[in-house]
Amino acid sequence: MYKMLRRIFGEQIELFTIPSQEEWLVEVDSRQIEQVILNLSVNTRDAMPQGGKLQAEVQNQIVADLQPALMENILTGEYMALLVSDDGVGMSGDVQQKAFEPFFTTKPEGLSTGLGLSTVYGTIKQNGGIHSAGK
Repeated sequence: MYKMLRRIFGEQIELFTIPSQEEWLVEVDSRQIEQVILNLSVNTRDAMPQGGKLQAEVQNQIVADLQPALMENILTGEYMALLVSDDGVGMSGDVQQKAFEPFFTTKPEGLSTGLGLSTVYGTIKQNGGIHSAGK
């Protein structure tokens, strides 16, 4: 997806990828994960109108017995984490609370369906994962 993302971002956004040191196998539809990455990338682009940096990292993570209480409906076990961060404008606490709701958007009327992040959320949940909205 790197070439496609470069076209979406243009010259103003630097893209950094950090692959996992050791690749674990996951059972997931690759098209769905590509859609997740695409939706997150479009949001990133829109959050950095003057340009900036986006970092995408894949990590192996083991969720131990004590950790699930800190996370939403997750079982102990081995997971692959996709971590996406940028140095965009960020979201207020109010926007973070609503960001994954269907049809929620911060864009002017007619410029967005508000389905990008809710699709990300639904896809991740459908595949047994969780999300964590930071900045």
